[in-house]
Amino acid sequence: RAALAICRQQGDAFSESSALSSLGGVLYSLGHYEEVATVAKQGIAVAQQIGDRENEGRHYNNLAGIALHALDHEKAIGYYEQALTISEELNSASGMSVHHNNLAGAYIGLNQHEQALGHSKTAVSTAQQANLPYLEALAHYTQGHIYRGQKAFEPARQAFEQALAIRQRLGEKRRIFFCHIMLLETLLDLGLLEDAHGHFEALQAILPELESSLPAYARQMAHFASYQFLAASQQGETAVVSLHKAYDALQEKLAGLDEVGQQRLLAAEQTQALLAAYEAYLT
Repeated sequence: RAALAICRQQGDAFSESSALSSLGGVLYSLGHYEEVATVAKQGIAVAQQIGDRENEGRHYNNLAGIALHALDHEKAIGYYEQALTISEELNSASGMSVHHNNLAGAYIGLNQHEQALGHSKTAVSTAQQANLPYLEALAHYTQGHIYRGQKAFEPARQAFEQALAIRQRLGEKRRIFFCHIMLLETLLDLGLLEDAHGHFEALQAILPELESSLPAYARQMAHFASYQFLAASQQGETAVVSLHKAYDALQEKLAGLDEVGQQRLLAAEQTQALLAAYEAYLT
């Protein structure tokens, strides 16, 4: 904020544009969405005035994130499309891949899986052509979720495996962790318990190292996936321990959310499955 004030005092519009972009990013990461919206409107006006398309696009991306938080997926798509247009004008392969992937995520929220898949495939190909493996893995991972939404579990498996292979090469331990969770759930959906076992073991090996630093939603995902595997393996007592851990992590996450965030989390497929399993256990 101090840097922004100095830029304005000096009449330096280019530095002001950069400062507004940085401030918007920090406020967004802190969840101060009303302030982000105000900063974004100011930032877009300044960026348009001086032709700073890159920072203008960043503000549209932040506005899209705010819309997604409010569950307004259509508004988010509009902002992501504006950000994508700017990335195309700048010929930014990373920007194009990111925004196509973001659009895929927004369309998932509308259950429009074909539109989501189209953007996801473009995100993959753009990242591949520009040799951006981190973004390629991100797009494969999103693609896995799209296929799961279509109950197409074999293509989902292939997409998550592609994401996992890249993330293992890059050494991205946290993202490897999430790939193992999604592959464990997907293989269980396919009825492939023996194949799922390897991902269960990998998850148990990583979890103790990461657990203390993981957010509640990640612990919920890991423990519930473990519960599903253990229940399918008829290890009832051990499964119940994982179920309790998953439920406790869910309650912790809910306690830290506003009403909109709680609604969004409770509507998630895994959350509903967890609550149903916990209620069945209690009865």
